[in-house]
Amino acid sequence: MKFLNLQGSQRADVSLASKVFRLATYYAKVIRYAATAKPKSFTFYGITSFSVRSNAAYAFYRLLGKKIVLTVHNCERGQRDSKDTFLNRLTLKINIG
Repeated sequence: MKFLNLQGSQRADVSLASKVFRLATYYAKVIRYAATAKPKSFTFYGITSFSVRSNAAYAFYRLLGKKIVLTVHNCERGQRDSKDTFLNRLTLKINIG
């Protein structure tokens, strides 16, 4: 198994512009890797704070014919915090089943 840290530094003491750039760079790396990687499955540990975007990313992997393995604990943060949305539930249902 190969572990890739595509997120890099997660320091909180940076500017908002740096955080936005870091997030955009992360998604670009993930999309590029998913589109070009030979593995037929991807394992994710946890759900990012951008759940709907993450769910869209999972759908992208599935469109590429990749299998998703999602390892989470206390997984549905929106439901747990009473902040769940219809869109989040729908994308989870589509992607996770």
